[in-house]
Amino acid sequence: MRILLIEDNPELRKIYLLTLDDYEVTSATTVAEAKFMLGRRQFDIVLSDFNLTDGTSAKVFEQFPCPAPHVLLMTGASDDPQFQEMISRFGFPFLAKPFPPSVLRQRIEEMVAQPVLA
Repeated sequence: MRILLIEDNPELRKIYLLTLDDYEVTSATTVAEAKFMLGRRQFDIVLSDFNLTDGTSAKVFEQFPCPAPHVLLMTGASDDPQFQEMISRFGFPFLAKPFPPSVLRQRIEEMVAQPVLA
């Protein structure tokens, strides 16, 4: 199971990588890195923070509207109008930060268990 983790906060990225240590996780810290990775590789899950140092993940999903069979967003700004617009547009599920690592692990396991529609 290949996961692209898009998170610019080094402490959170480390926690998420440890939480998902039995998956093949590639990490990106910026919109530009995420676009580069998605343009070169296929992922089963994209796990993305909303606010990144060079913009929002909306810029990633505008270029890659369906980047993987499963997408999970994470944000501490769930009431941000830009975030709400992106959720309305793409319909991705999200986790509101802060959340315990066990919740992330559970959500990823649920995604892995879901059949992928062709």
